Amino acid sequence: MQVVDSKEPPLGVTRPDRLLQIAILEDIQVIQDRFKSIIEQSDLASQVALAESNEQLEQLLNEGPLDVVLADLGLPDGSGLVSIQRVCALYPQCQVIVVSSLSDPETVTTALVMGAVGYIQKDDASIEVVEAIKQALSGGSPISASIARKIVEKMQFQPQLADPDADHGLTEREIEVLTVLSKGLSQAESAKALSMARTTLPVHVRNIYRKLQAHNRTEAIFEARNQGIIP
Repeated sequence: MQVVDSKEPPLGVTRPDRLLQIAILEDIQVIQDRFKSIIEQSDLASQVALAESNEQLEQLLNEGPLDVVLADLGLPDGSGLVSIQRVCALYPQCQVIVVSSLSDPETVTTALVMGAVGYIQKDDASIEVVEAIKQALSGGSPISASIARKIVEKMQFQPQLADPDADHGLTEREIEVLTVLSKGLSQAESAKALSMARTTLPVHVRNIYRKLQAHNRTEAIFEARNQGIIP
């Protein structure tokens, strides 16, 4: 895990009182170095931290807030989706941009549901990474054109989404549970936030999965948002 300082801040790119805190979550060193070099040679005024695993990024998160995270998904200690959830739960204002060779619509959609604001294919990263950071900081959602096309095609051929006003069968308490889970908290953290016994929460979760016909948390959150049950 390394930290590198870049140049002085240009107007309109970052706040004048401090450098942008950027983390690169990537386990392949040559790619880490390439992204770091691209950022250093740009007009972004930043401090760049490098993490090779979810565990190392967790250490960075414990040291203080981040402004931007460039996240790969295939990591030695599991999926980068874990870190996306964690970053968004701890620092909601952080802009998470996935930079991955995975480009199937299901993976992209899952990452966005977890809280990523952008998704760049690694083949495009050399020319897009700095522009993607600037877009995200300006409120945009940088997505590689090839990936956006795949998502559009998938949406055009999938069945119409359920009516938001339809009876989903969830109780008020189950909606509260689902809302908290969508923030990326663990079940233990969610139970504490809901003032609920840890043994009770899994019962609600199983009922939520059954009623939404979901197999896991990601599917449940995605379906609930599609139906307008949670924001």
